[in-house]
Amino acid sequence: MKIGIIGCGHLGLAFAKQMVKTGYDQSLLRLSYGGSLSTLERIKQAGLETCIASNHTICTSSDIIILAVKPDIVPLLLELRLTDNAKIVSCIAGYDTRQLFQITGKRITRIMSSSPMTIEAENGVCAIYDNDVALENLLSRLRLTIYALPSEDLFHLFTATVCLPAAYLQLELDDRTDDGQQIISEHCVDFKLIDHLISWTCKVTPQNLSANEKEAYISKMATKGGITEAIIHALKKHQSLADAFKCGVRRSIEISLR
Repeated sequence: MKIGIIGCGHLGLAFAKQMVKTGYDQSLLRLSYGGSLSTLERIKQAGLETCIASNHTICTSSDIIILAVKPDIVPLLLELRLTDNAKIVSCIAGYDTRQLFQITGKRITRIMSSSPMTIEAENGVCAIYDNDVALENLLSRLRLTIYALPSEDLFHLFTATVCLPAAYLQLELDDRTDDGQQIISEHCVDFKLIDHLISWTCKVTPQNLSANEKEAYISKMATKGGITEAIIHALKKHQSLADAFKCGVRRSIEISLR
């Protein structure tokens, strides 16, 4: 099965690296990126330069297409010539399947994963809405723990929750202690996975990092204008962890209302 990833930033590249690491035939993988020299260098360092292809090639020759672009460049999807032959998967924060259908004219399955670092460490989690067997097999190959969501609205809570490792590190940088996890659980009473996911965030948050390493980890998670950035910004303004979490949820909702 040929797989194409449109948007090979930190997340898209993590998917690609993990596919190859777990035995996927690299010759069947196609990657596109927005032209950034730093992104190209990361692709080269991963040994995946030969996988670089145009969006047109990916759209016309892939069995599964993963859309991993940033929310602020979603309008560029209008330029894609997606066919009816490929399974299309979106991991774009904030955009639901209805919005994506309006943009692309195609039925799209939506997923949201934890950070690239957790994917590469093989302890990542992934939420999925409107699942199918081929996609579940692919995500399982990436060593992701998969959660099927009954409603797309729950993506807002899921996304904010998997941003918490960065929040914990920011609290450490600020020399603050804030046990807001219980308040977050109470805020998410309709999200049955919340207690399990909070336990997961505690387990995957890196330990014994230097201040510079903590800042680098947060920077990799905090996409400009994204949910993690909103949470970190709130914490830097000395808001509580629970209030910062709510800021992340609101940011996810704001993105979806564009």
